[in-house]
Amino acid sequence: MNNRVDYNKILDEAHEDFFECLNLPKKINYLKKGSKNDIVNSKLYSNNIVYDFMDGKYIYLAHITTKKDEIIDGGKIMCSGGCLVGSIYCVPVYKIDENEFTMHNLGKFIFQKEISYFSKSNSEPSILLFRIKKPKGFKYSGLNYLKLGKFHMNVYEELKFLLHTNERKEIDETILRAVDWSRELIHLLYKYKAIELYKNFDNFYLILKKTIENVSIFGYFLFEITSEFIVCYQNDEDTKYYAENREIFVGNFKDLVFEVVPNLTKNFDLGQFIPDIDKLKTKFDNLGLNFEEYKLFVINYLIYYVDNYLFNKKINQSFFSENISIAECNKICPHFVGHVLHRIIRKMNRYPDFHVNFDTYKAIKIWNYWNMNNIYFPINSIIPKGEMGINPTIPGLEYTVHDTKLLNNNGKEFTFKINGKLDVKITPQLLGLSKLIMRKKYEK
Repeated sequence: MNNRVDYNKILDEAHEDFFECLNLPKKINYLKKGSKNDIVNSKLYSNNIVYDFMDGKYIYLAHITTKKDEIIDGGKIMCSGGCLVGSIYCVPVYKIDENEFTMHNLGKFIFQKEISYFSKSNSEPSILLFRIKKPKGFKYSGLNYLKLGKFHMNVYEELKFLLHTNERKEIDETILRAVDWSRELIHLLYKYKAIELYKNFDNFYLILKKTIENVSIFGYFLFEITSEFIVCYQNDEDTKYYAENREIFVGNFKDLVFEVVPNLTKNFDLGQFIPDIDKLKTKFDNLGLNFEEYKLFVINYLIYYVDNYLFNKKINQSFFSENISIAECNKICPHFVGHVLHRIIRKMNRYPDFHVNFDTYKAIKIWNYWNMNNIYFPINSIIPKGEMGINPTIPGLEYTVHDTKLLNNNGKEFTFKINGKLDVKITPQLLGLSKLIMRKKYEK
């Protein structure tokens, strides 16, 4: 095992985007090259309520679940993996008066619509409310999961001794195939100007779809790009309403994603985000969005993503060599290798034992980093859309967990109240696969 890995430096890189958001994302200015219109909602990146709703004496966060009875019976609430890596997944809550609350529109969407796509036998969702005394000297920091590729790779390198030699060989071969499958797309993005690819977008999109089918990280890229285009340009009444509250409205892009790729309701695997181009155009037309703008946005954004999230801003020409070795890949594109590895491990036959070790080790590393840096509340910083977590290993955190009762569930008019204190503790333990609502479609 390699004991010299500087995980602090690696995780520093993954947490930087939050601070960029405060000064308006560099990628927004980058993307406006070749764009005909101003990006409508860019101010919501820097002037967003998720950055300062914690200014009072107490912090209120909501965790939405269909497993309330199990949580109460066990007396503990555990962490989930995913984009916030080992935190308690929550959304911001705002206090209206002494015992009345509302929450971020992301939470409303999850409660009113999304959870029904995944829950067993249409189980009713519940809102568990965290009331947290604001810690002294705490930080809440952005976490960009697309910058965790090198993190995944190094964790794998430390744990691969748990796998048989043949399994490791098979993984290495799969990584090299992924490199091979990606070369055509990356070559186009590397060699040609965005406007040239835009003029041949139909052929470009066919190559992109073929690449996603074989290398799932590009499906994650396309999902994030499509979501962000909608966030940047949407201008309907719901968007305006929530913009007044300094929130990014999530309903438009979430509805579109599930409509153009219905299989995501069976298993929220973004590696299968390969929407039909005609369906996408129809949905964009319905939202009043310019599909030609979207095409150019996708190309510019893919250039940005490949540069920043796969190659750390510099593509080594050796990547295009057909005889490249796994050792060379680990050296010249560790982020690329790590993203491929992460998704291989999730799907390998030994998922139940090796992936649990892999995810747990990752969580331990990131908990250590968060505690060293006083990061108590990580935020998904790709888009500041309300995804927040609670670091489950904060020493001496003063909090209570409460059951809630709905007062009003009429779209935007969504309120609830505290309905009793629960004897439930935050536990630094990852939920098993069968407990993750969006990772597996349950059979009735």
